Formats: sequence, C-alpha cells, structure tokens
Amino acid sequence: MQALGLELADLFPEKLSFNPGRAQRFPAREILMALASEIEIAALLILRWIDPDRDWKPDHYDRLLLSNSRIQNAVNMLGGHHG
Repeated sequence: MQALGLELADLFPEKLSFNPGRAQRFPAREILMALASEIEIAALLILRWIDPDRDWKPDHYDRLLLSNSRIQNAVNMLGGHHG
C-alpha cells in the first residue's frame, strides 16, 4: 500500500467499532416469560410420568422432548450451556 501512497485509513474511511468482550444480548426476562408455559408443561409431564396411577403415552414423551429442546435453546441463546 505504501508503494501506491495509500494508508489503511484510505481503504476504510469509516472506523469500525469492535468490542470483543460483548456478545449479542437477548432480553432474558422476555425469554423466560415466553418459556413459562414450556416449563409448566415439562413439570406437569414429569409429575405424570412419576405417578404410577396415571397413563404415560408416547405422545407425552414426545411433548416432553419438545419442551426440553425449547428450554435448552433459550439457555443457549442466553449464552449458557448444558451438560
């Protein structure tokens, strides 16, 4: 670039801002409020599962897996992880 008489600022006149310590933020409260029904559904299904007097159907298991997936996706969006 020096051979052409240019500097890096000539190629990029706008200063780009970069903050390596900040990831995209999601509104945690809104995500938790949206997941409240999923958490309730998961709790009710788990209670049904452990009650020997209640029927457990394959659809219940599928719905529990869906709730788990949605909850885990929200955790991941918030920067968390699961083990």
